[in-house]
Amino acid sequence: MAPASPSPLGFFEHLRLLIRLRLDTAANRYRKATGAAAAAGGLALLGGVAVGLGVGAYAALGHPAVGASDLWSSMLLRLATFFITTVFVAWPLLSAGVDEHSELSRFSTFPISPLRLFAASSVSALFEPRALVFYPAILGAALGFSRHHPVSLGQLLGLVAAYSLFNIAWGRAGLTLVLNVLRHRRSAEILGLIFLAALFLPAVAPPADVAWLYQLIQNGAQVAAVGDDTRILAMHSGLGRIPPCALARGMEQAWLGSGFGYGIFLSELLIFAAIGFALSFWLLLRFYSGTAKPAPPSREKKGVLGKLKARDGALWALIDRESSDWLRNPKARLLVAVPFFLCILLRFSSARELAVAFQGPAADVWLIVGLCSYAGMVVGANFAQNVFAYDGPGLALLYAAPVKLRTVFIAKNVVHASAALAVGLLLEVFYSVYVHRVGAGTAVLGMVALAGQLPVLLAAGNVLSVVAPRKFHASLRRRDRPPALATVVGLLVAAAAVVPAALVVRQLGRLEPGAMEIAALAAFAAGSWGLYLAMLPRACELLESRRETVLRLVLRE
Repeated sequence: MAPASPSPLGFFEHLRLLIRLRLDTAANRYRKATGAAAAAGGLALLGGVAVGLGVGAYAALGHPAVGASDLWSSMLLRLATFFITTVFVAWPLLSAGVDEHSELSRFSTFPISPLRLFAASSVSALFEPRALVFYPAILGAALGFSRHHPVSLGQLLGLVAAYSLFNIAWGRAGLTLVLNVLRHRRSAEILGLIFLAALFLPAVAPPADVAWLYQLIQNGAQVAAVGDDTRILAMHSGLGRIPPCALARGMEQAWLGSGFGYGIFLSELLIFAAIGFALSFWLLLRFYSGTAKPAPPSREKKGVLGKLKARDGALWALIDRESSDWLRNPKARLLVAVPFFLCILLRFSSARELAVAFQGPAADVWLIVGLCSYAGMVVGANFAQNVFAYDGPGLALLYAAPVKLRTVFIAKNVVHASAALAVGLLLEVFYSVYVHRVGAGTAVLGMVALAGQLPVLLAAGNVLSVVAPRKFHASLRRRDRPPALATVVGLLVAAAAVVPAALVVRQLGRLEPGAMEIAALAAFAAGSWGLYLAMLPRACELLESRRETVLRLVLRE
C-alpha cells in the first residue's frame, strides 16, 4: 500500500507554530545575550508600566466626580480611546521601529499561502509587547466607565476585542505603508511631499481656543465661564465621528440598553479593522513583490566631504565614507523626519498654547529642550548604539585597512554627533519660524543641552556596539532586535543624559534662561566630553578582544 500523504496543517496549528517560533527566538536571544534575570527584569518593567496605565485609566474614569456627569464620563472615554489608538498606531513610527512586520520573507519557500500566513501573523501580533502595554489601559478605561454606567461583561469584552483588532490592523497598515515608501527609489521626494502637505494643513486649520483653560489655571474655580458645557459638547460630538471612538459609543449604547446601537458600533469597529487588514496585506504583497525597484546605477559621485578628503587623512576619508552611507540610509530619512512632524503636531493641536497655560514664558524652553533631546535620541542614539550594523561586508575592509580602530570609532561618532546637532539646529529654526519665535537664550540653551547629551550617548553606544552588535538588513525586510539588556542600558543612559537639562529648565520656573543656566549646562557638556574621551580607549580595547565576534554577528544572515 502506498503511504498516506500527510494532512495539511490547519490555521490554528500554523498560528501555534508561529507563536512558538517567536517565543523560541526571543528565548534564545535572551539566553545568549542577557540571561534569565535580565529577561525577567524586562518583563517585570513592562508589566509594571502596563498595570500602571490600567490602574490610572480606571481611577480616572471611575472617579465619583466623573461618574456623576454622563457627559464627562462619555467625553473622557472617547478621549481615552482616541489617544490610545493614536499612540498605538503611531508608536512604531515615532520610535523609528522600522523592522520586519511579517514572516513572509522567512516562509517564502514553505507550502503556506501568503493570506493564511498574514492572518496567522496578524493574530499573533495581538500578543506583542507593544500591544500588551495598551490592553490594560483600554480595559481600565472601559471598566471605569462601567463602574457608574453598568454594562455586561460580555458586551464590554466584545467591544475591547474589536477595538484591539482595529488598532492592530491600522498599526500594521501604517508601518507597511512606510516600508513601501522607504523602499521606493524616490523615497526622499515622497517624504518631502508628505512633509509639505503636513505643513500646509495646520496652516489653514483654525487655531484651537484654549483661553478658557488658561483662565481656569490662573483663577481656579472662580471662573464661571468654564462651567459652560458648550466646548465639552463640541469636543464630545467631534470625537464621536471618528472610528476609534466607536468603542465608547458602543459602551454608551450598551448602558442605555440599545442592543441594536451596540451592534452597529461593534460592526463599525470590525469593518474598519477588516479594511485595515486588507490594506496592510496589499501593501505587504507590494513590498515583497519587488515593485520598489532599486535606483539605477549612478555615475561616480563625490563624497559629502570630498574637499576635506583631499587632505589625504585617514580620519577624513572615514568620515566621508560614514557620512555618505548615513545620508543614503533609508532609516535615517525617517529618523530625521519624525522630530519635524512632531513640531508640526504642536501647531496643529495648539499644544504650545496649552504648555504656556501651564508653564508661562518657560514653555518654549521646555519644548525646545525636549525636541532637541528627542532629535538627539532618535538620530544619534539609534546609530551610535550599533555603529557597525550598516557596514555589512565593509566591516571586513575596515578591519583590514591600515588605520587604528580608535580612528574608526571617532569617525563614526563625529558623523552621528554632527547629524544630531544639525537636526537639532534645523529643528530650532523650524520651530522659531513655524510654531513660535524663540529668544537667543532659549535657542542656545537647547543646543548646549543637546551638546551635553551626545557624548554620554556616544560613550555608552560605543560599548553597546561591541557587546551587543546586530546586523542591519538593507532591504528593510527584517531587523535584528537588540537584546533586552542592551535596550535597558540604552534607556537608562538616555535618561541619565537628559536629567541635567531637565533640572536646569525646572529651576527656571516661569523665566527665560540666562547666562547662569547656559553656563551650568556648558559645564555639564564639558564633563560629558571628558567622560567620552576617558571611555574611548576602553571601548577600543573591548573591540580588539571581540573583533571576530562583532564581524560574525554583523555579517550573519
